[in-house]
Amino acid sequence: MPPSPWISMGLVLSLAGSAVFAAPSVEAEPVPILLDYHCAGVALTEYQDLRVIVRTDGVAEVVVKRRTATSVLEVDRGILHLDGSDLVELRHLIRESGFFEAPERDPEARLHSSEHTLTAGMDGKQRTLRFSYRPRLQPLNNYLWRYFRQVEWIGRLERRRNSDGTLAVHFPRVTGPVAQPRALAEPLRRYIQESSDPKQLCDAFEALAKSLPAREWVEFFRTEMGKGDTRRAQILTAVPTWPLLGTIPHGHVRLLAPVIEELASSPLPAKERDAVQAALFLLHVALREGHEAD
Repeated sequence: MPPSPWISMGLVLSLAGSAVFAAPSVEAEPVPILLDYHCAGVALTEYQDLRVIVRTDGVAEVVVKRRTATSVLEVDRGILHLDGSDLVELRHLIRESGFFEAPERDPEARLHSSEHTLTAGMDGKQRTLRFSYRPRLQPLNNYLWRYFRQVEWIGRLERRRNSDGTLAVHFPRVTGPVAQPRALAEPLRRYIQESSDPKQLCDAFEALAKSLPAREWVEFFRTEMGKGDTRRAQILTAVPTWPLLGTIPHGHVRLLAPVIEELASSPLPAKERDAVQAALFLLHVALREGHEAD
């Protein structure tokens, strides 16, 4: 028997005899693209491919491909939710670059240059420009690198294990600012919780201090210290170092000092007592320098 024409039209008869029509599928209007930037490899670096697409609603899709020293291709992808100030700054940088008025050809040839493609749509204009060297676009490029660093760093923190399952020896530091430091907090917390190496702990606590407000950072530090004698000893080995206490924000140092002072009055094994005394000395130096800077 051929199918009922009513069913073909999307009509469904219920057992009670009433008719229910399937709601017609309505495709959502695509959100306009503010910016689509692609770099086909950064010359003389490990970066093989970079792309960021920013929609006008603040959603940004980011892809970073880099080849490690052992020739492994690592691909990191992320979705960022940008706030209004980010979008305002992007529009400002596009206008300031003279993008829509820029000539098609590069002003001069450059050795070891990279191939870039930038599409932007705003102020009733849209354009795609392919180029190798445009000095006026450099401020915009620097701003976009904040997105690439953030996605790469989170990816490297999550991919922190060797092939045998052990934690990688070196902390995966990425140099330069990121768009949303707070987004690094959770990956950094997990990294710290899995690490016992003093250098890894030192580097990760330092990075976390630049991703969290002082009170949250100190509370996390105190929580990790409270996970038993072994864990306390691991962290105390990492704390009395100037790379940590000399570089974290002054507010973090000020709130950390009472925690370490409290430990100094507790019964501790000799090695941990020495670490606490060293930490106190460095804390006082950091506090004095911070006070003088203020």
